[in-house]
Amino acid sequence: MNIASKLSSISTRILIILALAFLLIILMVYWVIEIQAKPRILEMTSETVVETGNEAINSIMASISHVDGLAKATSTMAGGLPKEDSLYKETLGNLMQQTDQRIVGGGVWFDPNMYSEGRERQSFVWGRDVSGDMQPLDRYNQVDQTPNPYYREWWYIPAMYARHDHCVWRMSR
Repeated sequence: MNIASKLSSISTRILIILALAFLLIILMVYWVIEIQAKPRILEMTSETVVETGNEAINSIMASISHVDGLAKATSTMAGGLPKEDSLYKETLGNLMQQTDQRIVGGGVWFDPNMYSEGRERQSFVWGRDVSGDMQPLDRYNQVDQTPNPYYREWWYIPAMYARHDHCVWRMSR
């Protein structure tokens, strides 16, 4: 039996036609996936990533704006209050108690002798304790707790020259 006689049988022809049809279907599926679906899926995925990133950025910016507003309110209040310790502790303390849990501390640090003459250090600062409640901290005013005055710390000096319409950030310890 030669090849021509084997190809002349109907069952062999049908088998070859089915194999070619199967191969053609596979090529069509590959083409649709590579040319049509893959670029569209990449585009949709990119859009989703961009949207997710924008949502995260918007959320962060909203938090920063909230903190910026709190800093402005604190600054305005501190600038307008008479220089009485109890008044600062009560007013700023109440404000600090209302802060978002993500804020771990804050306060007002006066330049040397600006709160009152002869008082080199005067700050009104609050920080979160282990239970998450804001507590007043006096360590910035105590020489034995902070031998270097706060106004010589790495975070204080740039804050003096920063724009006064924004809050200044520092790492928390």
